[in-house]
Amino acid sequence: MARANSVLKRLQGLATSGPALTFPRGDGTGRLALAVFCDASFGRQPKGGSQQGFCALLGDRRVVTDYVDVPAALVNWSSTKIRRVVRSTLAAEASSFATGYDTAIRIRAMVSSILNPNDVRHWSERIYDVPQINFNDCKSLVDMAAKEGGMPSEKRTALDFHDVRQYLDQDDLEHISTNIMLADALTKHKSANERTALEDFLETGLFSVQ
Repeated sequence: MARANSVLKRLQGLATSGPALTFPRGDGTGRLALAVFCDASFGRQPKGGSQQGFCALLGDRRVVTDYVDVPAALVNWSSTKIRRVVRSTLAAEASSFATGYDTAIRIRAMVSSILNPNDVRHWSERIYDVPQINFNDCKSLVDMAAKEGGMPSEKRTALDFHDVRQYLDQDDLEHISTNIMLADALTKHKSANERTALEDFLETGLFSVQ
């Protein structure tokens, strides 16, 4: 109870003095792109549970080309327990990536529908009107998604990879360091004075991967 009250007090303080969501004005061209950060923590929750999280940022096309100091808006995020049993860090990361990617597909289809309401193409074609770039700090996952490593022996993890590989032929997946992983704060306990990449983004409203 004491911990819950401490967390509640901190959240109440953040509501008035902490980071805020910003939605930068677009350039009017409607040329939007999505950047998705997926992360996971393996076995760090009570009873050995694992956590997954993702952040989806919407900005202009520089998000998928330069991705340095680009104004962007946080349009979706999640931090949830992985409901199934995972047996490795790779399995946890694969589950998180599959979940985040599914959500990103829905966002892209929705944005395309808003920008082009009379377009009669199937949603699976229209999503590419909104390019996407993906970021993950698990090198083995990035290598495997790029088909540079063998498929995992765990069948459910292999299914997660098969599910997203069909899209990754056109969408990039980049490896980044943990210290700039926006979703890291959504999967691990942080101390009150520990600065996170997500807080930096919320403060500046600038998407940057360096």
